[in-house]
Amino acid sequence: MRRARFVALAVLTSVCWIGSSKAFAQGGAWQPGAGPPPAGYFDAPPGPPGYFNNPQASVGQPPQYFAQPGGGYPGTPNPGAPYPGEIYPAQPGNPQGGSPGMEDAGAAGPWYGNYDDVAAAEVPGYRRKPIFENGYFRAEYLNWTISRPGDVLLGSPVLGNPDPSQPFIVNDLGGSPLGTATVPTTIPFALNNQNGFRATIGADFIYGGSFELSAFVLAPAKSSFSYDPNQLMFNTAGGGNSLSPIPTTQFIGTSTFVNGQLANNVQLYNYSYKADYYAQLWGAEANYLFESNNPGGILQIRPLVGFRYVSLNNQMTQNGVFRDTTFATPVDTNTNINSVTYNNLYGPQVGLKTELVSKWVTLGFMPKIGLAGNTMLASVSTDQFRSPFDPPTYHEQKFTGVSPMIDLSTYLTIHATDRLSFRIGYNFLFLGRVTLPEDNIYYNDRGPYLPPVSFIPPDVTVSATRHDYRIYGLTCGGELKF
Repeated sequence: MRRARFVALAVLTSVCWIGSSKAFAQGGAWQPGAGPPPAGYFDAPPGPPGYFNNPQASVGQPPQYFAQPGGGYPGTPNPGAPYPGEIYPAQPGNPQGGSPGMEDAGAAGPWYGNYDDVAAAEVPGYRRKPIFENGYFRAEYLNWTISRPGDVLLGSPVLGNPDPSQPFIVNDLGGSPLGTATVPTTIPFALNNQNGFRATIGADFIYGGSFELSAFVLAPAKSSFSYDPNQLMFNTAGGGNSLSPIPTTQFIGTSTFVNGQLANNVQLYNYSYKADYYAQLWGAEANYLFESNNPGGILQIRPLVGFRYVSLNNQMTQNGVFRDTTFATPVDTNTNINSVTYNNLYGPQVGLKTELVSKWVTLGFMPKIGLAGNTMLASVSTDQFRSPFDPPTYHEQKFTGVSPMIDLSTYLTIHATDRLSFRIGYNFLFLGRVTLPEDNIYYNDRGPYLPPVSFIPPDVTVSATRHDYRIYGLTCGGELKF
């Protein structure tokens, strides 16, 4: 009985030793006849082509790849072996893939690679490499001046008067002088030092070049001028205008054509007049910058191509009040003239980014020029233009044209650290052939609206024109690299 137990124990020991040797032999990185495999290798039973048939290996790898199993196999980890879970491509002579400790029939031998070797041999589309190398974000405060409307007469020319913006004598319907009147202009409007914000995010491609996306917005701008009763006919001081033959009388007027012909027709305001001008500007652009002609050099020149969008919305309102005191209760004619324009510019642009680069500062100049399509809308509306009986009117024009765009920027960047920089700069933006509210009003009159005698509405309409627009000013902010 004891002999039988010894025999059984010997047989069991032999079986275990044979099984263990087989496991090491299948997975060991050794040549046939070289003896037992070294420690640190594992059994890799064969599975479908290109895969380890192993529950601890990653499943579903693409063809020609397999995952190295984790622990739980005979032997101790090999310090020089790749990390568990590494994937290995097929090697010449070994189309099924290979790994340390695995040799397939017909293979040229086991392939040993570190992490970088594996990453470089990956199949495109699997474990994709990053596209971008570095990124940056820049935030800037803007203090820009918007192009002022200029010297535009807020009315039509007047027959026999070369400059209606200067005081001139006006008469009543019987030909008797009423006093002096002045047709205002847009000269008092000013849109200086408007606050805004610009954000820019960009990244450098690993294979060269950069992509940059930028957007800016200016706070809504407003400029106004007005005349109150003390400056007009109701001037209690009795001073009036020094050029007026009737010192206590003063009018602000809106001059008009009559049936399209030059005339001396003027709509008068004796109580008050106010004009407001509004402007809203924002835009965005996306650019691709080519690799510098001298990477790492002091002078770096980078061409760029991109696309820009600019939204420019303007509005001008006029409100004049004529107070008729011939009645026991004064009657006011509250005249309103409203002109609105929308410009939507969009199109490609090209440019050149030129920089002088040093460790501590960078001086740059970046001109960009583009040709944009411009979808425009211009409208003019009135209410009570000549009397309280006049109905509201509205006219608009929609059209599309081509507008040139020029953007010039220069800047000085101070590098505080490797990742943080501060920037101060100056921008000039030119928008050509845009439509503006002050230039689009056609002041005309075709007769009174006096139902039931006459039903002729006011004929102050829109006549869209196109002009150039400029925006310029200072910028300052910071940039963070990541």
